Order: sequence, then C-alpha cells, then structure tokens
Amino acid sequence: MVKLKEESFILNKDFGMTPIKCLKSSYSQNQVFFVEQSSRYTIINNENKGIIVLDDDWNEVKRIYIGEDILLPEIIYVDFSRNRLVLVLEETYCFIDIDNEFVKLIPTPQEFKTVRFKALYHFTDDAVYMNTSKGILFWSLKDFTVQLVADVRNTDKLFNWFYTQSKDKHSYFHKGVLAYFDSNKITIIDFMKKVEINDFVDIDCFDIATTTRYCLAVAEDKLQLIKLDNDDKSKLISFKYPLYGACTVFFEQDDELHLILLRWNDLEATSILEEYVIDFDKLPDHVVI
Repeated sequence: MVKLKEESFILNKDFGMTPIKCLKSSYSQNQVFFVEQSSRYTIINNENKGIIVLDDDWNEVKRIYIGEDILLPEIIYVDFSRNRLVLVLEETYCFIDIDNEFVKLIPTPQEFKTVRFKALYHFTDDAVYMNTSKGILFWSLKDFTVQLVADVRNTDKLFNWFYTQSKDKHSYFHKGVLAYFDSNKITIIDFMKKVEINDFVDIDCFDIATTTRYCLAVAEDKLQLIKLDNDDKSKLISFKYPLYGACTVFFEQDDELHLILLRWNDLEATSILEEYVIDFDKLPDHVVI
C-alpha cells in the first residue's frame, strides 16, 4: 500500500509563500508524475497502473486500477463537473468515471494512430470532442466509437468559438479558459472575453494556465504570475536547487488564488505535491520556494 507522507510547514517570511497542504512520495513508493483536479477530487497517478483519488484535505478516497505499466498519457482530458477523465495512452484510449469507478480501454483505431492530440477538448453527457492534428475527433461515451467531425459548428457554440480562435495555434486549455502564444503575445479566451498580453512573458515556458484575473506561465525551474487587469505587473516564483517541475493546477476559489504544484527532487528521489494560496499584491516580486 503506497502511503503519501503529509508534511507541515512554517511560514518563512523571507520567501513569502508557504504551502497550505503538502504530500511527499518517494520514487520507490510512487513517483507522482501528474496531478489533475475535478470538482470533488485531486487526482494523481498510482505508479503506472492507475490513479489515486484524493479529497479536499488530500486524504485518499479510492484507487482505480487501469492496467500493468500502462499509464504513460500523451494527454489527459478532465470532465471537471462530472469527475471523469479521458487519457490518450500509447496504444489505447482510456475513459475513467471516478464516481462509478468505471474504466474502459479501447485500442487506438488504426486510422488515428498517427494523430497528434491538442489541448482543446469538450465533454458532453455522452461524448468528448478532442482537437487533433486531423481535426476534431468525436468519441462516444455510449458505444466508445471514434470518428472525425466534419463541421465543428454543429457540436457546441462555445467549443466552436474556442476552436475557430485557436485552430492553427499552439494552445493550452485549463478549466474552460483557452490561452495560446502568437509572436510572443499571449491571448486568453473564455466564454465572455478575449484578453491579450503583449511581449510580457520573461521565461521559457512550456505551459500556460489562466483564471479570470491571472495568467501563470510555467517553466521547468520557475513560474511567472501575471495580473491580467494590470499586465505590467508580474511575480516570479523560482524553485530551489535541486527541485524542478512543474505540473500545476491553477484556480480561483472564494476570491482566493490557489496553485497546486508538483515538483521533483531527483537527488532525494522524491515527488512533492503542494498547494498554495497566493495573495498577489503581498507577494514579493521574486520568490524562491
């Protein structure tokens, strides 16, 4: 039985950030390599065999087994409201209904084996639409058939809006908000508005996460947090050596900004999962954690 060790932390005034929750796991127990979130759960991998489901206090709720040495996702799509996942694995697609502990694996159809999956996706009650290098794939969650969608306008107005705005761009999609880079400009789109940040990202980022008020650029050794209503203001969060990362979950809740951060320490062979509540205005311009 893999046990995640809970740590308590004391606020370090020089750093200005301290986690409200922290879980550590040695690589020999479970090397955590992804973290996702739904409306009820925080979700991490259980080695390469399945997932561990955590509650709001990061107590283990359940483990869902998928298969032996199978869990190396190319991409993960999360149905936030219904607590469901779709994982694109090397040779299969995997659907997980967490509440019902239901897992369905189907082999990748031959005609889609070379498809490159993109960040944009959309769940309905009985299907998921996935943006790919060949267009939109429709995967039925009733009979688990996969087909290309001829006209995305017939799927969903909001999804069509996201798709047409980012069709030919490298985009990132988090919790219903779409962001993409274009000539060193970040464009952020939700169902209400479109925000552009010009020439402001100072780090070599590989991911972007956004909320209605903030943008987070993610690099392996640091983060850049940008305030959208005043984009000449940003804060840098760097990682102390030998820590590196980062997989992130980024959200606002009850007017508080939350950051869930997954980092690794190869010297100690340890995965570290932390959650922070951030007060942007009180945060130093550069924080080291």
